[in-house]
Amino acid sequence: LPPPHAYRDPCLWVGRLGGQLAMEPKRWFALGTISASFLWFFGLALLAAWLAPRLRTAKAQRIINILVGVVMWLIAFQLAREGVAHMHALFN
Repeated sequence: LPPPHAYRDPCLWVGRLGGQLAMEPKRWFALGTISASFLWFFGLALLAAWLAPRLRTAKAQRIINILVGVVMWLIAFQLAREGVAHMHALFN
């Protein structure tokens, strides 16, 4: 089950945009958003089915783990740098 914001955000933003249209364009807008949503999620499902066997290998999992580790270290360094800058600004 997707998180609640997966429903809330598109409904609010797309609904707000569609609500500004007259009736005839609103129908086309609704048809377009439904079609785009269907294509998006169908495409995600196809991509997941295609990627699943490729990501089950030990090499792929090792690469993913390394990439996640690098991203986590980059975030940690960025947070530390901002923390040091904030502390420096507080005491100077």
